[in-house]
Amino acid sequence: MVSLLLSFMWLSGIFSNLNLRGIHLEVLPLSEWYARRLGYLRVRLQRKRPIFPFFLLRISLRIRDTKGKPFEVGIKRAFLQGEEEIGIPVVFPSRGKYLLEEVEVTSIFPMGFVVRRVSFSIQREFVVFPEPKRCSYLRKREKRRTKEGESRGALRGYSEFEGIQEYLAGTPSKFISWKSLAKWDQLKRKVFTEEEKPPLIIDLRGVPGGDLEEKLSCACYLILEAFQRGEAIGLILRERLIPPATGPSHRYRLLKELALYGEN
Repeated sequence: MVSLLLSFMWLSGIFSNLNLRGIHLEVLPLSEWYARRLGYLRVRLQRKRPIFPFFLLRISLRIRDTKGKPFEVGIKRAFLQGEEEIGIPVVFPSRGKYLLEEVEVTSIFPMGFVVRRVSFSIQREFVVFPEPKRCSYLRKREKRRTKEGESRGALRGYSEFEGIQEYLAGTPSKFISWKSLAKWDQLKRKVFTEEEKPPLIIDLRGVPGGDLEEKLSCACYLILEAFQRGEAIGLILRERLIPPATGPSHRYRLLKELALYGEN
């Protein structure tokens, strides 16, 4: 009986080792993460020379947080066939820089008597943005702009009157010059210059919030909302102005400034 058990343990070690042979792991391009929000770190797992599928694996990520404290997240998979992308859930506790140091793949196949491991050194740094929290700063600004537009008598979405042009079918009634019917015996339409939206400048000192982290969360929300509307946006931090602009690179720059604020 003892010999049988020892033989079974020996075979377990062999199968566990074969389960990891030829394994290849790649960390996919990192996306955006926000503090205290669920995100996924994605890895691609494959065998260089596939003979049989993977069984009973655990994939663990070793990460070092902004204070240098290491922590680990992972996921278990009972079966993997060929090449597969795996999303590993992670919630980062705070904003700032993080370092993905290592990915470890563990095999407990077939019965867990023998555990085999293979590690991949990654050393990839990334930034976690502040948790976006809804706030009233932007909404008040929009209401003030609307009231100013109404006080000038400007039509919604337009500013200055340019003149009269030929009537076009489908012109909204508020843009039709009814007086032209009596003057020229035909309808004309009013033409206005299109109003350009002024850029949004966020001054962190004026953002609502009880402490710095709440202000940063509010500013993060304002930036995301403004970019969804295609609005140019700038940022004032410690008397330093980041000029208004649009585009993904500018969006990332603003969010990164908030993520690292006070840490440099």
